[in-house]
Amino acid sequence: MPKPLASVVVVTFNRLALLQGCLAALRRQTCPDFEIIVVNGASVDGTKDFLAKQSEIQVINQLENRGLSESRNAGIQAAKGEIVVFVDDDCVMDEGWLGKLLAPYADPGVAGVGGKVIGLPSRRVFFDHGGVDCFGIVQTLHAKSSAGFHPYLAGCNMSFRRSVLDVVGFFDEAFFLGYDETDLCIRIQHAGYRLVFNDDAAICHHIHVEGKHDSHRFYWKARSRRLLMFKNFWDEIGWRRLLIFEVVNLWRNLYRFLAGCLGVRGRKPVSWAELWATLRGAWSGYGAGLRLLLVP
Repeated sequence: MPKPLASVVVVTFNRLALLQGCLAALRRQTCPDFEIIVVNGASVDGTKDFLAKQSEIQVINQLENRGLSESRNAGIQAAKGEIVVFVDDDCVMDEGWLGKLLAPYADPGVAGVGGKVIGLPSRRVFFDHGGVDCFGIVQTLHAKSSAGFHPYLAGCNMSFRRSVLDVVGFFDEAFFLGYDETDLCIRIQHAGYRLVFNDDAAICHHIHVEGKHDSHRFYWKARSRRLLMFKNFWDEIGWRRLLIFEVVNLWRNLYRFLAGCLGVRGRKPVSWAELWATLRGAWSGYGAGLRLLLVP
């Protein structure tokens, strides 16, 4: 049996209704030569039973939620396609999306392709030609000067040649949540490969605005950001610039916390739980980053 051109990997955890919408959109793709792999992170909302009935989908059921990077790597290991595509379980796309995402691979020099992300329900562009600097700060590259910014692809709408992943390595599982795709894109470019952004390969992503504070996400984002800095940019940053960054970052977070307490309008306020999670995540990230520097 010939290998499929592409393997589409979807990681899911306790979002059955959104997953069903994503899979329905994938089934409508006009690009015929692809397989779907769903990595289920031990969901308890009926996802496992639903997936058991989807005979045309390859399913990997994990015993526990192992994090996004490890789940994506499980999908890569199972993939048979020449191109490995990653979408989130809360994404939907039009029927021509996959064909547009794969089109740039006609150029053998292209190692990875990503597309635009449109937020739902607002329909505003959420990600477009993203770039990241040495401190993990992101911006749209064509909106301002791109000096000092490294292109990267959105985790919910990205793809890579399997042969390139075999050379540079898969996702670093030290990044449990956040910046894992950024780290991979930087490693791919440092190895001399080229990433491409295709405006036409747009995907719609449900932007979740919850009433409760998400300290879990704040912790992991802060940790992963520091790990990215130590792992990929330490020679560029150094201790002096790092100290300045942390002082400014702490002040911004304190301002958002105090603004929330005082009811000051402006940037989204930060709760005490989120602020504390950010500080704990940063501390943990320093520990992980220093181990990278000190342990050969």
